[in-house]
Order: sequence, then C-alpha cells, then structure tokens
Amino acid sequence: RWISKQRHFIYQNTRAYSRKAAKIKRTKEKEELRRIRVYSTYSISIQSAIRQDQGNRDPKTNVRLRNLLDQARKDDVPKRVIEKALKKSDNDDMIPIHLAVRKGLVMVVFTCNVERTKQTALRHVFMGYVRKHAPSAQVVDSSQISQCFEQVCEVIVSPQEKEDYLEELFLEHDVDVTVSAVGEEDKVDEDEAILRIRADDPKKMVTIEQLLTSNEATNEGIIVHEITPSKFIPIDYVELKDEDVYSELEKLWTYVEENEETYDSRYSNI
Repeated sequence: RWISKQRHFIYQNTRAYSRKAAKIKRTKEKEELRRIRVYSTYSISIQSAIRQDQGNRDPKTNVRLRNLLDQARKDDVPKRVIEKALKKSDNDDMIPIHLAVRKGLVMVVFTCNVERTKQTALRHVFMGYVRKHAPSAQVVDSSQISQCFEQVCEVIVSPQEKEDYLEELFLEHDVDVTVSAVGEEDKVDEDEAILRIRADDPKKMVTIEQLLTSNEATNEGIIVHEITPSKFIPIDYVELKDEDVYSELEKLWTYVEENEETYDSRYSNI
C-alpha cells in the first residue's frame, strides 16, 4: 500500500510537471511569434520609409526613418535586424525574375531576385539545372505563366477589426483590392486575427504599401506583417499521376532551393 501511494504521488507530480513545462513552452512560442512579428513590422516600415523618400537612408534628413529607428531602439529591436533592413533597401538594382518549367499541364514557377546585369546569366544557369535534374521538362518563357497562374500582389496586416477602414481607404484612393480575413493556418499569431489584402496587378504594390505605411494608417493602428510583391495563384490544379515526372520536378526544385542564393519562392499547380 505504501509503494502504491508513492507511485501515485510520483505520477501526480510528473503530470503536474508536464503541464507546467507545456505551459512554459506555449508561452515561449507565443513570445517568439510576437517578437518575430515586431521585427518584421519594423523591417518593412524601415525599407518603406527609405523608398518613399527617394532612397534617402540618412536619418538626419529622412524624418520618418529617424522616428522609426528611435522607436525600434526603444522596443529593443536588435541591431542586426535594423542593419539587415537598411541593407535590403540598398539593393535598388535588384529585380525580380520568374523562371518557369513545364511538363504537359504541370508548371512550376520559381521567383528570384537578381541584379539587372545578371538576369541573363541566371536564366542560362537555370536551363542547365533543368537539363540535369528534369530532362523531360521544358523551360518556358515567363509570358506563358499566365496560362496556368494568376499573378497577384499580397499584403498581410492587422488588426482584423480595421477591415472596413482599409476598404474605405483603398476606395478613396481608387485602388482596386480585395480585403479578406486570413484563415487559421496562415495566422501570424494564434491569438491575433489578421487580414489579407490582394490586388490582381503587382504594379499596384507601390501605392498599396504607401497607403498602409502612411501616418494616417499608422495612427489607425495598422500593422504590416508581410509584403509579397508577386505571388502566383494556380488557375486550375492538375492531378499528377506520373510519379516519374513528380520525382524529376521535386529533384529540380530541391536543387534550386538549396543551391541558388537568389531563390525567393516556388509555386506549382500540382
């Protein structure tokens, strides 16, 4: 009986410890998500402040940038995060390019950021990747991407209760966008309801970004979490029955993602 009581005591304490450990873990994960969100918001805002002042990176003359940097330091944003945001804004000569490969109805699109002078060289390198890892597939011109994908630009913002305000803001400035609630699987923070702003013309991104990072939007409490200047949404998904084709394409995109420094995102219709 004494041994039974001891086992029960140990069992109860073990359960209590497990619950406590799980609670601590959830708290840490939640804090980490909040920290990432804050860092991401500052990074985007810093780059936007520089672009809107015609590339001016001098805090002495760029008032908005100076205020952001001061606030970032007060919020204990690491120096590396600030320096990375400033460095990103330095890449004015970087342009996005889209590399597409097709096999029948299946298409895979890779988006990359590369210097203007190196885009032709990157296309040749990509063709070499395809010949080596997916010989049965064909590299296609970026103009053919529209046959399988709809190209959009997208911004993730919060809080969700500002949906009506944002719709009025874009309507007032004659910017055609769709504002919708983000699903559970895409949330930045499990406790925060956020919004997706999507436009069917990537050229609108500059105007959208300017409106979302304006003083008016900031005063309304709008927080920008993520900006995707170019995103490809499949028009129709294709059921791939040939395992060999899938294996080839998988080898290709794995190789590109692991070996190409300019790689940004991948989209497919399978």
